[in-house]
Amino acid sequence: IGMLNRLRFGDARLLIAARWGLYLGILLLEAQTGWRWLIIFGNWLNIIISAGIICALFSVQPSNRLRQVDRAVGDYSYPVYLLHLQMGLLAGVLLYGGRQYSGVWIFAVGLALTVLLGTICTRIIDPSVDRIRRGVRQRARERLDR
Repeated sequence: IGMLNRLRFGDARLLIAARWGLYLGILLLEAQTGWRWLIIFGNWLNIIISAGIICALFSVQPSNRLRQVDRAVGDYSYPVYLLHLQMGLLAGVLLYGGRQYSGVWIFAVGLALTVLLGTICTRIIDPSVDRIRRGVRQRARERLDR
């Protein structure tokens, strides 16, 4: 990590803007030309620039507000990871009776369901589990101290 802090990869915001600009340009060019190899090139370019973004973020000193946002996003990451597919499928069943459809409405309803269930997990279930976990750890420490 020390080496990453010494290396200068530039401003992460500029790298993010460059990545999206280049990738969007590649997608538009591929749509015009039909050159499928551009998508593969774009994916590799995305990986390389994303690695630079990660390295640039090592030197960022986040504000308290950014730390709060990071914590909130982090709290939702695991529930979203676990639930997004099931909520997308549920949205498809609710909207179209389970027939094979895709689109913006399934995405929107699936996202809303994922956020709703993710909020229940992070605000209600996780604190209860953490309380139980702390009790188990405390009892284990007490047994080890005897």
